[in-house]
Amino acid sequence: MKREVNIVPNAVSSEAMKQKYTQPMKQNYETLLVSTQDCITTITMNRPEKKNAMSPQMCFELSAALEDAANDDSVFTVITGAGDYFSSGSDLTSALKSKEQLDAPPVNSENPFRHIVKKIIDFQKPLIAVVNGPAIGIGVTVLALFDTVYATERATFNTPFTKLALHPEACSSYTFPRIMGPSKAIEILMFNRKFTAREACDIGLVAEVFPDNSFHREVRTKLKEYAKLPKNMCFELSAALEDAANDDSVFTVITGAGDYFSSGSDLTSALKSKEQLDAPPVNSENPFRHIVKKIIDFQKPLIAVVNGPAIGIGVTVLALFDTVYATERATFNTPFTKLALHPEACSSYTFPRIMGPSKAIEILMFNKKFTAREACDIGLVAEVFPDNSFHREVRTKLKEYAKLPKNCLTASKLLIRDMEKEKLHEVCDKEFELIQKRANSKESLEAIKNFFQKKAKL
Repeated sequence: MKREVNIVPNAVSSEAMKQKYTQPMKQNYETLLVSTQDCITTITMNRPEKKNAMSPQMCFELSAALEDAANDDSVFTVITGAGDYFSSGSDLTSALKSKEQLDAPPVNSENPFRHIVKKIIDFQKPLIAVVNGPAIGIGVTVLALFDTVYATERATFNTPFTKLALHPEACSSYTFPRIMGPSKAIEILMFNRKFTAREACDIGLVAEVFPDNSFHREVRTKLKEYAKLPKNMCFELSAALEDAANDDSVFTVITGAGDYFSSGSDLTSALKSKEQLDAPPVNSENPFRHIVKKIIDFQKPLIAVVNGPAIGIGVTVLALFDTVYATERATFNTPFTKLALHPEACSSYTFPRIMGPSKAIEILMFNKKFTAREACDIGLVAEVFPDNSFHREVRTKLKEYAKLPKNCLTASKLLIRDMEKEKLHEVCDKEFELIQKRANSKESLEAIKNFFQKKAKL
């Protein structure tokens, strides 16, 4: 969908501008180029004559473009710059004020830069920054909020905040120390240290650096491969949870259609050619990590209704739910090591805490298949019901829960779960880092091929 944008006079308030860019628009953006191709939405900051400096208008147009991208059919979204620069940061001409403006009371309308930062934080699809040249100020700090960042080798990064008597922005006072450590973060954010693309990669702000003469071609090839990954269910689950978090419901239930709760990850995506195996590992946001993190952060009570067999991540993710009910015919199987893969969904941390290390290792490393009754005995499932009355009994129980005070339930979950969130995110990242390496191994490919060959003979 395209949006109609007029140049907004300087006298128009940020609030009026925000309202303008959240209305349906008919023509192209003034400060952006937006296109969707190969399941990739690309948003290009298009003020090359200003080195893509971010004006209030650009901020609100970026928000509008992200809103459209969130609802289109693309798999992920890319933000890049037109011309030689990625972005020269905030357009400081808007900061030059007359004496009358300085003496006037502060405006309370939404700050356009805060508006776009919050939009990026809340964006549900993978968001990739393609840094095509130098980045300055917020053009640097905002990168830590993207899911992955690629840069040309000629890109430089500069954050001259204190030279301008300004503070760091875009959550960088929090994200930079976490990414690169407080010492490097302070050197960059407080002492204005300029750094190269290679240095940005070394400290973890950039995922990969490409030669300038092949930058766009190599990045485009990589992005096309990402777009082929089967991400829809994971990101649709994320979107559904986002909706559920904001509706009037007291709690949320996840279950399966048909005879299975979930057979786990779709392994057809793991079958790779020799060329794919020899290629460097993909650094984009993993769709399974994306949904696991969404479940960790979900604030309302989240209940799993296991209506049949569960396999792989369909088992491990259950430990992140607030309670789990299962039919007696459900079985649980985690054949990770049979497929030369690692456990996922924080189970390397949650399973030993729930059932003790011995049982957890038996299940996660030695592929022990177990019944619903056993799952209940070890604490993974709260209650098991007869299969012929499963749905009726669970529905009766849930109706009783729905009568409980909503805010009290949410606050109680916060007390019980909140202390663990940071640790769960840390474990999640570590698990999927190892899984990514293992999924690209020939050992894993061979194991998965054998799995499909045996399955075909059944």
